[in-house]
Amino acid sequence: MNQIAGRLEVEAETSPLAAARAPGRSDFSRLRLKLYGLIILADAVLMAAAFLAANILRYGQPLEAYGINTFLVLWPIYAAVGLNGGAYSMGALASPRRSLAVSVQALLFAIVVATGLFFTLKIGEDFSRLVFGFGSIISLLFITAARAAVG
Repeated sequence: MNQIAGRLEVEAETSPLAAARAPGRSDFSRLRLKLYGLIILADAVLMAAAFLAANILRYGQPLEAYGINTFLVLWPIYAAVGLNGGAYSMGALASPRRSLAVSVQALLFAIVVATGLFFTLKIGEDFSRLVFGFGSIISLLFITAARAAVG
């Protein structure tokens, strides 16, 4: 009877569930999730700042609707492509060079998709091409610089 009980205790200590409950692993998972959140938040803030700066360059006011609307279209596309492409993954946390490359790729793809949406839906009057261009370039510079600096 003691052999069976001893074997059950050993199996319980080495099970995946017990390993998941281990304090070190749980702390690491929380840290990783916080870092993912920090990267996502930083990208959103940097992209928003870029479009506010583009508004200032074009209109002299940061809260002009054109830059805000363009950000609101571009950000979800960038975030979705980034999540799918690994911009917010363990590889991005481990390798700053990979993080930079994947984020630039996701942003360029988002810009192409947004350009396609804007021009095929013929909403040229509802957004400023100059704000879109300036904001996209500044976003690219901000996100690239931030990822390179942190890495």
